[in-house]
Amino acid sequence: MPRPYRSLALVALITTACNQGPPSSAGWQGTVDTLPGGTVRVVNQAGGAWRGNPWRLAEDLRLGHMDGKGPDVFGEIVAVDADAMGRIWVADAQAGEIRVFGPDGAHVRTLGRRGAGPGEFAGLAGMTWGPDGNLWVMDNGNARVSVFDTAGTYRTAHARPSGLMVTPWRGGFDREGWFYDQGVVPGKRTMIPVLNRFGPSMEAAGSLPLPQPAPDEFVHEGATTTLRASVPFTPYLVWRLDRTGGIWAGISDRYRLARIRFGGDTSQVIERHVERVPVTAEERKEALQELSWFTDAGGRVDPSRIPQVKPAFRSVTVDDGGFIWVRPEQRRGEPAVLDVFEPTGRFLGSVTLPSPPGPFPLITVRGNYVYAAIRGNDDEPVVVRWHIVGRP
Repeated sequence: MPRPYRSLALVALITTACNQGPPSSAGWQGTVDTLPGGTVRVVNQAGGAWRGNPWRLAEDLRLGHMDGKGPDVFGEIVAVDADAMGRIWVADAQAGEIRVFGPDGAHVRTLGRRGAGPGEFAGLAGMTWGPDGNLWVMDNGNARVSVFDTAGTYRTAHARPSGLMVTPWRGGFDREGWFYDQGVVPGKRTMIPVLNRFGPSMEAAGSLPLPQPAPDEFVHEGATTTLRASVPFTPYLVWRLDRTGGIWAGISDRYRLARIRFGGDTSQVIERHVERVPVTAEERKEALQELSWFTDAGGRVDPSRIPQVKPAFRSVTVDDGGFIWVRPEQRRGEPAVLDVFEPTGRFLGSVTLPSPPGPFPLITVRGNYVYAAIRGNDDEPVVVRWHIVGRP
């Protein structure tokens, strides 16, 4: 059996849970029912439960700039996280290293470098806090997971059983100590993406097939190769690991997320009634221009297959307290927001992101802080920390 989960994340979970006080959904409007099979379905109206004192995000730290060669000049950020001391850990795939900054933003240390030796990286893809309190770092290029303690000392490495190379990596640990990694298994016509589970010694302990939308692609059969291009604005899978075991996942054709346990059963479903965002003529034109590589190679594009509306949401994040943070799709020019749901699935409301993020921002929520990798005013990679004002 997996070892008990005693990581820094659990400390944060206990602290957060103790500080949250009574439920904050007194003004909530929606329905809760139990479907055949026991799945709890929570349907939220467009408006949230917050009345008078909603949460808001206030930026209190920013790392990153264009000039110089200091540790806060980033190349390709693939993960951002924080430890129980409030130190910020930034994984930079371009540099092949992890940089640690204090709560005040001062550089503390740098872990790793490019290479194949112990503690080196050839394809940095992500990181997670392990049940041993150490940082586990996914290295696609070296097909392994390297382990560092909180002082930055290299401890050991584990061979990665899965050969699937995904950046940013979305795996990690649950509270029981199981380790999860993305992979694929053979299907009838194509490979099926799965979430593999491993025990304390990285022994295989089963797989969970990930839900997949029906593929919608433009296909060009060349003389020697086949080219495929996804139809712009078509729905896709959005998912994130749930520390309680399993995942939160949804196909973005509608505002619906399901908590899927590792055994395959769905224990909870969250839905929200929202007005879908239309694809404008300008956005359609830009999408067609981005397919020029496909048409230049002889492929044909049918503009009528591009949907009239955008996907319902872009990303989902689950914090240490079990709250679910969803990045909805919005109209161009509107302030970016995150929708916040209680662990029960009840919609509280939306918080505005003070700085405009990229299309798929890397966001981590720890206690009363949101950490994100975004693009600065000059399109440089930037790490920001936002304080959640108003959170109990």
